[in-house]
Amino acid sequence: MKRAVGLFFYFTLSFLTVFFIAGWVVKLLGIGANQGLAAGAMVLFYAFIVGILGLVVAVLIYIKRKSLPLFKINLILLLLLALSVVLLKITPKKKSVPYNKPAEEVSQAGFFAFSGDVNKLSNSKILEQEMGMGLYTPRMVPGQILYFYECPTLSSHNERLKPADSIVFEATTYGGLEMRYKPEWLEPHYVKLDYDMLLFQVNSLGRRYIELTVNESQNKALYVSADSGTYVDWNQFIIQAHSVEILDTFPQKIKSQPFHGSKTVFFNEDVILVPIHVKGDWLFVEVDDLQYNPIGHGWIQWKKDGELLIRYQLLS
Repeated sequence: MKRAVGLFFYFTLSFLTVFFIAGWVVKLLGIGANQGLAAGAMVLFYAFIVGILGLVVAVLIYIKRKSLPLFKINLILLLLLALSVVLLKITPKKKSVPYNKPAEEVSQAGFFAFSGDVNKLSNSKILEQEMGMGLYTPRMVPGQILYFYECPTLSSHNERLKPADSIVFEATTYGGLEMRYKPEWLEPHYVKLDYDMLLFQVNSLGRRYIELTVNESQNKALYVSADSGTYVDWNQFIIQAHSVEILDTFPQKIKSQPFHGSKTVFFNEDVILVPIHVKGDWLFVEVDDLQYNPIGHGWIQWKKDGELLIRYQLLS
């Protein structure tokens, strides 16, 4: 009976000891670091495989030498198990060394390449669908994780949700920021990480969660925690833009007042329109020449029935 109990502890401790030692080594080497929701599964997988190998070795040792001093061996294994658990707990998580993305992963505009239509990520994005309520930008610092959720309960009560996926931000070797992990389906409204710009269209706004369009081609929507970033409505966003442009698909003249029947005050197309003031569907703009010298001002219609009628530029 004693030997049977000793064998049980011998095989169990052999598996657990090797399992936790493997987990500590995986953590020490940074395997699975910055892989978002996949990181925990990767660590458990490697540790479990090595633990099984440890158990197999323990069985082989017992078959070769059945006269093992089980009490002493189990005591040693127990001490090793305790040590590995302590090491696993106190060892800081190692982050992977940031890498330089190959040229083919970056579009000509310097944008992070996504698996969707790269043209939809240009810095002169034109909406081809409803604008939504506004735009959201996540908090972006190295090591920050943005979690996406599918169907949170829209109530004021706290709830523990399992994330559907995530984005993990990491510093580059040159001090910038990149996405070390992102879902394959990710296609935000606007992205230019070398300027810390990542924008999602907001569909609905709540006290605890914000609904975002996370893939504009597929009109895919998920939720994020309301305190994970910053929301700005379209009125505030458009007047913070560097400049705006009139679309060929919606040609219009610059008016003296915010309605179509007012006097036209400007015709020249080789100008820069700087947004100054919003009034409903109309935008008051300063008209600059190509050297940014003010030469006039007036009103243009910037949206209608929830659709954007102009192109905006966030950068000069």
